Amino acid sequence: MAGIIKNQILKHLSRYVKNLSSDKINLSTFKGEGDLRNLELDEEVMTELLSLPTWMKLTRATCNLVLIRIPWTKLKSIPIHLSLDEVSIRVEACEELRTGNLQNPTFAASGFGKYGFVNKVIDGITATVNSVEIIFHSKEFESKVQISRIRLESRAPDWSKVELSGTRLKDMNKGETLLFKEMEWQTLRLEARSTSDSHLAPLRLLTNQAKAHIVIKKKLNDSQVLGCRLSLILDDLIWVLTDSQILAALHFTSSLSGLVKQATETTQRIKAARKLESLPEYQAQISQTSAMNRTPISKFDIYDVKETSYHFVCEKIDLHFCDDPGSGRSQHPDLKDGGAFQLSLTQVMVDFYPYHLAKGSRKHWQKYSNNTIEQWLAQSLQGFKISLIETLSTGSMHSPLIRTHPQGQVHSSLGIESNPVKEEVTSRLGKLMSTCLVVKVQDLCIFRVTTSSKRTAPFPFVSTFIERPKDLPVIHTEFCWYYYPGEICFPLPSPKIYAYLHPVQINLDVCTILWLNSFLSNLHHAMEDVNPPEKNSSYVDVRLEVLMPKIIFENTCEYTGQKERPRALHIQVSRVTLSNFRSSETGTLHQLTQCIELLQRGDLIYGSDFPSKDTDVPLLHEKFVKHAEGQDKLRTTKKLNCTSFTEIASDLTQEFLWTDSRDVWYINLNPCWLDFHVEEKKKDFTGTVSTTSKKKGMNRLGQNDGKNTNTLIYPFIDSLQVSLWIYVDETDKENSKGKAKNKNIHTLFSADGIGRVQLTHYQFLFLMRMVEAIGEMSLYLTLDSKSIIGNDVLKNLVTFVGYINSLEVSLLFPPTSDGKQESPSMEIDSVILESCNGETECENPNERLEKVTEIFTKNHLLFQRPLVVNPLSTSPMTRSLGGGSNPNLGSNSGNGFPSLGQSVKHSLTNLAVSYKAGGLSTPDSEIVSNWSNISSDSSDNFIQLDAGDPYGATVSILNTNVDGGDETDNEIEVAVEVEENIFVEERSTPSPPCLSHDISVSRADQDTITSVVTLQLQGIEIAQEGQGLNSTIKLQCKSVALKESPEICWKDFQDKFCGRKRSTENEINGPHLGSPTQRRAIKLRLTQTINDEIFSNILNSDEIVTIIKEISTPTSPRINLTDRPGTISPIRKAIQYSTDANLEVKIDLTNETQFQLHMSTCIGLSDLLEDEILPNPIPMNIDIIALKLELIEDRPPPNITSPGSIPLKVEIPSFLHISRDQRGIFQLGSIPGSKNELHLTNSSGETEEDSEKEFLKNELEKTLLQLQQCQLRNISLEQEKEENECLKGLIVNLQEEVSKLQNEKLTLLKKYQLNYH
Repeated sequence: MAGIIKNQILKHLSRYVKNLSSDKINLSTFKGEGDLRNLELDEEVMTELLSLPTWMKLTRATCNLVLIRIPWTKLKSIPIHLSLDEVSIRVEACEELRTGNLQNPTFAASGFGKYGFVNKVIDGITATVNSVEIIFHSKEFESKVQISRIRLESRAPDWSKVELSGTRLKDMNKGETLLFKEMEWQTLRLEARSTSDSHLAPLRLLTNQAKAHIVIKKKLNDSQVLGCRLSLILDDLIWVLTDSQILAALHFTSSLSGLVKQATETTQRIKAARKLESLPEYQAQISQTSAMNRTPISKFDIYDVKETSYHFVCEKIDLHFCDDPGSGRSQHPDLKDGGAFQLSLTQVMVDFYPYHLAKGSRKHWQKYSNNTIEQWLAQSLQGFKISLIETLSTGSMHSPLIRTHPQGQVHSSLGIESNPVKEEVTSRLGKLMSTCLVVKVQDLCIFRVTTSSKRTAPFPFVSTFIERPKDLPVIHTEFCWYYYPGEICFPLPSPKIYAYLHPVQINLDVCTILWLNSFLSNLHHAMEDVNPPEKNSSYVDVRLEVLMPKIIFENTCEYTGQKERPRALHIQVSRVTLSNFRSSETGTLHQLTQCIELLQRGDLIYGSDFPSKDTDVPLLHEKFVKHAEGQDKLRTTKKLNCTSFTEIASDLTQEFLWTDSRDVWYINLNPCWLDFHVEEKKKDFTGTVSTTSKKKGMNRLGQNDGKNTNTLIYPFIDSLQVSLWIYVDETDKENSKGKAKNKNIHTLFSADGIGRVQLTHYQFLFLMRMVEAIGEMSLYLTLDSKSIIGNDVLKNLVTFVGYINSLEVSLLFPPTSDGKQESPSMEIDSVILESCNGETECENPNERLEKVTEIFTKNHLLFQRPLVVNPLSTSPMTRSLGGGSNPNLGSNSGNGFPSLGQSVKHSLTNLAVSYKAGGLSTPDSEIVSNWSNISSDSSDNFIQLDAGDPYGATVSILNTNVDGGDETDNEIEVAVEVEENIFVEERSTPSPPCLSHDISVSRADQDTITSVVTLQLQGIEIAQEGQGLNSTIKLQCKSVALKESPEICWKDFQDKFCGRKRSTENEINGPHLGSPTQRRAIKLRLTQTINDEIFSNILNSDEIVTIIKEISTPTSPRINLTDRPGTISPIRKAIQYSTDANLEVKIDLTNETQFQLHMSTCIGLSDLLEDEILPNPIPMNIDIIALKLELIEDRPPPNITSPGSIPLKVEIPSFLHISRDQRGIFQLGSIPGSKNELHLTNSSGETEEDSEKEFLKNELEKTLLQLQQCQLRNISLEQEKEENECLKGLIVNLQEEVSKLQNEKLTLLKKYQLNYH
């Protein structure tokens, strides 16, 4: 019996095992046990049996011991168990693709026939292996993989352990069965070494326990494998890599990439032809039915393998990158000893679908729910189909096409439907297959670089900051390639890359950015030396979307006594879109044309006049113009005139429609805004933190950031939509070492809407330190690239040119004097009058009174306690009720209407708060009525005083029914006592606006006063060009205006700042654009050059080295300008002494109106723009033409005998030159000679006389406009006078009603006293 079994084993195994004899087989028939020793497998047979890729072959496979255990009586429920001790496998990479038996896909299943009992037993085998060693050898490297404790067994569909019969699912209607296998191992060790370059470091990887889930689908009639789903699952993966190890890994992959790509394409086409027949979508397409009509009513449908797929799942991946010593490190002092960088990824999922029907559904994909990408791919495929049919329709034999149909289908005339060419096109597109790679990361955190000198807990560099649903990953990326099954050669859609990032924040760190730049530049440069990249090697459509990203620049230093100083600047964007192809969502050629036309209206990009020079590089690259006109095609589409498909088949290559360029990138920021974050909750001149302003449905002012309860948010730049167009020009140039590649980056910029900026002193200081840190980072980026790549980096050019329609810069500073201000109550006056004189006019005084009261209630101007005044001091009380002094009002009665309206409103405000139910005023009190006016002439303002109050007088007004109807029961409230002395002498100076020293209201505690100067710039053109260590900034604007608010409520200013109407887009034909010959108000040119040799010598000098050692401490070892922003910073000194800068400004205010400023404003501006660090003087030349300035002295006079001041008017009708040298010495005066005459002539050739005529004409127009405004103001004053008369009448009626009520009250009290007695 044993001999018969041995012979059967030899008969079947001799096909796979070399030199197999009976003495190597030991059997125990009745026990069902046996073993085989020292087996050597046949390499060629096993290579075909395992279906190894055609770019590799098996050279040796041995096993020292195989144990087998067969449960003869329970084969249906208990699987056969195979136990292998040690398995050794050797694999080699082929120099050329081997000719495998790909045409016989059933090689592995040959001889089995219909799926029966024997197949079930074999498929249910459980195998264990103690250790497997796989050695791979190629010309470039040799690798070894060691896997221990492998176990392969059958499982239930939910991967639980069950009997063998429960590990299979069968569908007799489909004739298919599903097998479920699980393989797990204890450890995996990978080691790779280079065989061609001994300098490359070995690559090592060690993983812990892992497992794989395998689902196999077979046919029941022939046991053929239809598809499989393989899922590799890892718990945690930690990998430490140096730059030399990564370079070695890149060498290994590049040595095999060409051969692997060729083999994959060949194998994929052959297998896809077989896979296509089994896809449900393709079968439904043939039968004209829907593949999704059948709902998953059976368990088989739930676990069915619709298509072959491979999956990788890892709970957490931690990658640690370190840089090796050498020239690849950054030159920054903080990074001289190297650094480490950590990348942490949570729940990483990689899905690979090699045989997916292009037009098929993705509903069966694992954990896939991104409909946006699926819709984009479907639209792209539909557009490709339309484009291909239209291209083939250019011949005379075709009829015109109807482009689209409401249902999204392509329709054509009857002639096209009967055309065999187009029928063939539709048929072949129906067979289009795709390879899809999906990468999803649930969460990520990239930590800042750490150095040996600063061993602290790592701080995030890139991280998430918003909680998301569990099924919403932070990164979703897809790669999609198209191909046809078999040997079909037909046009293909371009490959697609789509990436979607959910909210992430970037905490900018100078050391991290410098380290990454050096690390990646070193790798890229090393790979270019080995494998130079091919030009135009890839043609792919890229689309990247980032939702709500945030960039944070944080100030790590502590400043004592500067509680209002920002801690961080947050740059936020609602949505960022980046793409390299044109569509309605990713930038159109029309939008690029609009951007170019906006720039061409000015003379900055083409002109040679100041601020441009003849030696400047062109700012507008010709690539943008060609791209906008569609003249940058990669190739021209060949016109096809044919009568049959066979005539054009040879011309229809895969890249037939790949004609549009993919090197112009479009970035859309929609919209972006900037905010300052202040830590401590303290009051300052900018107002209380409770002040709010609505913006995009969110509260940005005085709000908490959700992390630190003491963090407040203040706006810096209001929301603005920004569009960028980027082109990277790579040119090859000859040098002494051979060919060098220069990369020039050109950028176009445009902003839709009005840009609004506000700035305070401490925010200005924050920006100055931030600019210095960015300058330091830019300098070291260039120096590091130069040291790694070479001096050719200094020839790389970066240009940036853009246009802003309008920009408003508001400078906020505390009032420097007790001068005059804009009263917020004056704005309320206008609100009330507009409300009463709008479309719905107040019919009678009663409605007018109700309207006024309603407006006061809506604007939250109700006092929290009644007014308290001093009965012996009339003048201060009157000023309080009048709302304070106003610079626009005199002391006569004719100008007293606004103040009278304020006093009435203050009185009406108390209508809702003067009485309460249980509060009786003091009985038997003598009521005194006083009338007062701001002019002290007549008594118009009615106040009710309680003279019996020993501490003061109570102001109250009875809220009665002015219509004469039923009187409502009102509550009476006794006012609080006056905190100040009753006897207050009348002050000679006016009291502060709105609030008197005798009145205490809550608004005085909530709203503070600030001074604001707003600079309005129109038609701004800005450009920047940098090459190496040289940089030039050019700016010019059409017009400039200055608006001053000496004193304004901070809350009111913020409401205006965030609530003002915005323009949605730039008008191409708008009047603000002007023309290249139009006069520009401001022209500026700033040049800067850094001498790297001087910088290095200073930084490496003994003095600076000593300073670095002194300031570097274990707790604060870094010396970069972010951590060390003070004057002691050695990097700051080195940059200052090695930088040569020059500023040139030309200001032509011929077309502008006269500027008016208060002297306190000038002092406030000088204080605001004062830096905390004394900078080196920058040489400058400023030319001023036609300046008209009026300075108003509003500061209190130093002498009590001063008669007052008159405005100081300054006019520069022709020309003034201001210069400053490197010593900081200013020189004033016009420049003699031709240069002065040149400044007196504008760009259109006008003389000084013509300019004066134009000036007089403008002044006349302005005078007429002022007269019209005065006329309108007079009409408004008349209306206010009428309304005030009506209000006076209402007050008289109220007084009468109050008297009646008081009389009734006294009568009732007397009756009550008589009844009581």
